[in-house]
Formats: sequence, structure tokens, C-alpha cells
Amino acid sequence: MTLRFSVHYMHRETGFRRFFLALSLFTGAMLLIVTAGNAALTFVGWELAGVSSYLLIGYAQDRPQATENALRAFVTNRIGDAGFLLAIFLCLAWLGGTDWSTLATAAPGLDSLNAGLILLGFLAAAFAKSAVLPFSAWISRALEGPTPSSAVFYGALMVHAGVYLLIRCEPLFVAAPSLLPLVALAGLATALYGWLAGLTQADVKSGFMFSTTGQVGLMVLWCGLGWFDLAAAHLVLHALWRAWQFLHAPALLYWMEAPVRPVTGWLARRRLLYTAALQRFWLDPLSDLLLVRPARQLAADLRSFDERVLEPLVGLPQDNGAGSLADWEVQRQGAATGALTTGGGLLGGIMEWVASLFHWFEDRLVLHGGGERLRGVLRELAEGALRIEDLLGRPRYLVLLILATLVVIL
Repeated sequence: MTLRFSVHYMHRETGFRRFFLALSLFTGAMLLIVTAGNAALTFVGWELAGVSSYLLIGYAQDRPQATENALRAFVTNRIGDAGFLLAIFLCLAWLGGTDWSTLATAAPGLDSLNAGLILLGFLAAAFAKSAVLPFSAWISRALEGPTPSSAVFYGALMVHAGVYLLIRCEPLFVAAPSLLPLVALAGLATALYGWLAGLTQADVKSGFMFSTTGQVGLMVLWCGLGWFDLAAAHLVLHALWRAWQFLHAPALLYWMEAPVRPVTGWLARRRLLYTAALQRFWLDPLSDLLLVRPARQLAADLRSFDERVLEPLVGLPQDNGAGSLADWEVQRQGAATGALTTGGGLLGGIMEWVASLFHWFEDRLVLHGGGERLRGVLRELAEGALRIEDLLGRPRYLVLLILATLVVIL
């Protein structure tokens, strides 16, 4: 339904084909998440969904705000991915596999500490993907993407992926029930955050998004209370309802003069609470301080390390504008006159030494009288290789080779 809606909604956009490529990638990723039979394959779909969300949030590449928000979402989700990888590793170490069926049968027999450590990894992934506190800041920034992607991503599907993962982890909650209060508390806090912040929003999409955050918080609360069937039913119904609301938002803005209700009186009278809700409880600057700025600084440090250490060590040419063109011209003239090109750096020096060694070998053994003897040796080696290939092509030798390979593997 969303894809069909997007055909007319996006028909005048310059990145029309690019949008459908990213949306199709996301669709395949979500199908992989819900149909995968193990956590490892689920993680592949999890990553593809994160990449496609980054592409769709930054769809308007000419707007700095869109690329900034795409970076926020990408960095926040990478924290959850680290927890997912840790949980997969611990499942392999303690359960012997990552199949969901193995998790369901073997998790109740785990020690509560081991089950709790596995569950903490899955909780980090679920909280980051579903924008549960303290990872709630990125989802409101994701509205920079087109309306259809907002509907299918954050309103209907991707925001529920974390809840789906929590439902999958029900056997681990049975083995480690001490984490249920933590999940319930996080869900309740997220529901209150989404409800209060949504009361102060002045546009339709932001109001829907914070309402979605509040509803996802309630689903997490149901999981924390052990009501996983209720959480699953709530997930399906909310996904259908919220997708319709997001797709209807452009028509709502067109037909209604004031589609957003004013702030309720009891909240307006409480200035401190109203200010906090209006500022979204200052989660945005806090996430920038703790996540985005360190990621940018790390990228700048790595780039500086490449330019100052690795490139001179390897001998890569420096991008110096006119100087690089002049060096290229000198190298081109040297190649035309038959001169050997000299390398720079440690790797360049090694390659230059190897080239000189091959040049000496060619000059002494091939060109000066030893060429005929060397060609004879190479001819005999080639004939021997052809005879071996002919023998291996015969059925009895082929079967023997397959059996030997199986013995080596076993």
C-alpha cells in the first residue's frame, strides 16, 4: 500500500528511482527480520534496515539538516547493533547456536546470570531500534525523510522491530526474570515521554511520531509485565492504524486549517513541565553530545591518521593540486623514455626492490642465453600439468579426489 501511494506522491522528485531502491531494500530487510529462523540471519536484515533508513532519512542530500539527522539515526543504531552482536556471540558460546528454536528450548536451562547477559545485548538492540529511552531522540529527527518512508519506517514497521525482538526473547525473560522490571520501567518512561512531548508539537508528522513513541513504550511495558501476547496484538493493530494516519497526513494538512490541537490547559499552567516537553526533555542536545560529536571526532582523527601516518608509510600520492599534476607529468615522461618509476614509503620501497629483482632475473636468465633452457623447463611443467588434469578428469580418480576431500573436511 505504501509503495503504491509513493508512485503518485514522489512522481516529481529528482531522486524518484533512488527512493524506490531504498524502500525496496527496506522491505526486503523487514521480511528477512521476521522470517529468519535464527538471530544471525535476523541481524543481517537488522543491518539492511538500518542502512536503508540512513539512505531515506538523508534522501534530500542537498539539505544539511537531512544528512545531520541521518547521521544521528545511524550512530544511535550502531550502539544497538553492538549489543546484538554481543548477544549472538554469547548464544554461540553458551547455547551452541542462534536458532530461535534452540533459544526457546535451551534458555530455560541457562544460569540466570548467563541468560541476563544475553538478554542485555538483545535489549540494547531493541531499545535503540524502537527508540526506547534513552535512545528516543533519533526517531523525531527521522522525519526529514519523505512522508511515505516515515509511514512505513517509523510509523508502521521499523519502530516495532525492537518490540518484535523482545517478543522473540520471551524464553530468556523466563530464565532471567530480574530484568523484567527494567524493561517495564523503560517502557513506562518512554510512554510518558512520547505523550508529554506530543502534546506540544505544532505539526502533524511530529505529533504522530511522538504518539508512536508513546504507543511503543506501552508495548515495551506489556513485555516488562510478561504480557507478550498483548504486546504482539498491540503491535499489529498499531502498525496498521499508524500507517494509515501517516499516509493520510498530506490530505489532512490540505483540508484542515488547524489540524493540530492547542496545548491543554493543565500543561500550559505548569511552565517547567511545559518547557521540558517543548524542548523534548533536552534529549536531542544530549544525544549530540554523547553520540554524534564523538563519532565525528573519531572520523576526523582516523582521517588525520590516514593522511599523516598510513599514506606516507604506504607511499600513496598526496593530493596537492598543481603539484600532483606536475608529478604525474614527470612520471609520464619518465615512462615514455623507459625510466623506472620510483616508489615512495615503506611499501613503495619494497615493491621497487622486488621489481629490480625481477628485472635482474629477466636480464640475466631470460635475455642472455638462458631463455631457451628456461622455456624448455616451462614447457615440461605445462605438459605435466596437462597429464595430471587428464588423470583427474577420469571417473575413478575424480571419485577418489572427492572422497579424500571429505576425509580432510571431517
